Amino acid sequence: MITNPPFILEDMFYNKDSHIALKPPHRHNGANHVASRKDRNDDAPMTQEYFVEIFPIVTAAVPPLYAFRLQGENTGAIGGKLAYALKKQYEGHWLWSGGRLVTDAPITPAQMDITLDQLRKRQPKLYKGLESAHEDERWQPTPLLLAEYVLQGPLRDLEPYFAQALATTTVQLKNLRVERTPRLRAQQVGDRPSISISFHSRLVYNLDLRTVALGVEKPRELVGLWVMDATADDRLNALVGEIVKIVGPLSKHRDKLLSLTRRPKMQQLIRAAPDEELVVRVQSRRNTYDYVAGALQVLIRPDSREDIERFGIDAAQALRALHMRPSYRASLVRAVSDIAKKAGILDSAYNSRTVPQAFAPMNTAFDIEFDGNRIRPFSRETLADEFGRYGVYHCRARFYDEPIRIAMINTLPDAPIDDFIEAMRRLLERQYGFKIELVKERKVKKVSSTNLERAVKAIAKEQADIVLAFFPDVAELDTDEDEDYRRVKAMALRMGMASHIIRRSALDRPELMPVVIMGLLGKTGNTPFVFSTPLPYADFVVGLDIVRTVKKGGQTITAAARIYNQRGQLVRYKLATETLAQDEPVPLILMQRLFPLETFAKKRVVVHHDGLLQREWRDLLMDWAARGLQATFSPVEIFRRGVPRLYMLRKKSILSPPWGAVFRLNPREALLVSSVASEHMMPRPLLLRLDEAAAISLDDALHSVLGWTLLHYGMARSPRLPVTIAHAGQLAAWLEKGANLPEESDVPFWL
Repeated sequence: MITNPPFILEDMFYNKDSHIALKPPHRHNGANHVASRKDRNDDAPMTQEYFVEIFPIVTAAVPPLYAFRLQGENTGAIGGKLAYALKKQYEGHWLWSGGRLVTDAPITPAQMDITLDQLRKRQPKLYKGLESAHEDERWQPTPLLLAEYVLQGPLRDLEPYFAQALATTTVQLKNLRVERTPRLRAQQVGDRPSISISFHSRLVYNLDLRTVALGVEKPRELVGLWVMDATADDRLNALVGEIVKIVGPLSKHRDKLLSLTRRPKMQQLIRAAPDEELVVRVQSRRNTYDYVAGALQVLIRPDSREDIERFGIDAAQALRALHMRPSYRASLVRAVSDIAKKAGILDSAYNSRTVPQAFAPMNTAFDIEFDGNRIRPFSRETLADEFGRYGVYHCRARFYDEPIRIAMINTLPDAPIDDFIEAMRRLLERQYGFKIELVKERKVKKVSSTNLERAVKAIAKEQADIVLAFFPDVAELDTDEDEDYRRVKAMALRMGMASHIIRRSALDRPELMPVVIMGLLGKTGNTPFVFSTPLPYADFVVGLDIVRTVKKGGQTITAAARIYNQRGQLVRYKLATETLAQDEPVPLILMQRLFPLETFAKKRVVVHHDGLLQREWRDLLMDWAARGLQATFSPVEIFRRGVPRLYMLRKKSILSPPWGAVFRLNPREALLVSSVASEHMMPRPLLLRLDEAAAISLDDALHSVLGWTLLHYGMARSPRLPVTIAHAGQLAAWLEKGANLPEESDVPFWL
């Protein structure tokens, strides 16, 4: 096992020569709602240090680079394949990045022409549109491109050494193993190219899919399993996805599969497999791929009750092995970074001793207001008690006279749910002034996707305001949500219904009742609390979702806006759809319908988007803001996958960082710890990227995201995402499938 003794931690994370150029972080004055009292954070002595899984690249490790510009059709799709072909034929490193073919070992124009001619003959369908490739002598690499070169070149050469150093980190358990694989990414910190080193853990079943298939009565029982391509040379980047269809026996599909792959290992496996072996279809994100069963390994989902029971997994043992304490995770990072350091490629990790301005703390104090102008500092420890004492900030008009219509999904047949509902009803009437009406209860004896879907469909007919779903307790996971939550949430979202999960342990803990009530009220359009003082930098904070669905003969653009005012109160949810011809540009009216003149004229709007905001949508948004509304829009992209982790170092012990810890990579990007982790787990930060034309500072963007994570009313765990992009992936999937979601609503049904 890899160890990391305290006396060598400093060698790993401290480098006296490290330097990045960053502007001092923007600070607000006492007028904003984050901090009206100085003694919350600013006066506390800084007794801890911070570091991050990001390492600056040694300048000398980057040789002179050369770039080639491609001429012809569809060069963006060809570039990566051409780089791979050149890498196999010539010396040096080749990559496709920034719209250029980049190398550290250029070839002559004659060699390039000969290579392109050969490729056109071997693969005419792919390369027939490629006319030429000429050196771009004016090209200058950006810091991020230099990092990408180091990642795909010199660091890729070290992968066998990384694997050797990590060989002992795989944990063998009953029926499965826990694999740790490094995740390296190109980063830019200040003006320096850098590399982040993170780790990903997978639960891999000991038997491959071919063997699992022999043990099932019907092949369709394999549908729903998660699998990984076992033939990939790079296990970290191996395809992972869900089996969505049984295609049939290999005898009918062998020739097609052989024509689709050029990997020798995969071709050999397909040729050697028996005729009766199954071919399955795997969906990975939005694409599907056909695989022979013997090429796939089965992955166990730690939050899946079906996987745990089906494969005889000790769930508690698997979770203990899956979770990595901060010190152990840091030791894995060190094992990889030390190899890169000895090769002269990377320097020591960025830390608060050498770049304190990058780690400068945010002021994370938020004052909230309940009913009757009662203002309290936000505290997770006291929130339930204060909500019980002070009451709801705003009651939805409808519920002054009408009860909240509740439907129930009950997977706990022996639990005292009737007593719980009755206690909740009495407390709602006596202390909060609300009435409830139970309109439907659906009992589910065996929890499965099919049974839950049937239950939700049956309940939807009753037009309930909210679905309360009662489930057993689950172990804490290194994920935002467990499988039960995702299933119910996805099905309820499809129908535009609000839902709330209640765990078994909550039934026996009366002190949690105010938390449940807060969720019930908040998700039905009431407002339990708001921020006591308006934002000083924005009038609205909006979550933007945009989905393009391409069908034969046309396309449909669906856009949704979740609009909150500057005190954190939901204004409305708005949906707009346009059906267009295949090549027709998206009209400006789409944004006009989402952001009407009467509401947004001359306003300051922070726009949160889940992941990359495509340039087409960004330009449309900014054009309407500037020319139509005379408003200032500040888009903020929020990335949640593959983000490097932050650590806290105190008295030579490595610990999880606190909520609100931040690392600013540059004036437009930062890592933010937006959720609280338990003692034995590391929080997963978010990566924020502020648009270049934004009218707010990076710290304003951080503040808006951190504050809006507090508006998940009634969540038992500390949520990681702001309410503006919560369940954005599921919402987008249903929008793409044409789900019948409300065009306008004052209820945050997605929470």
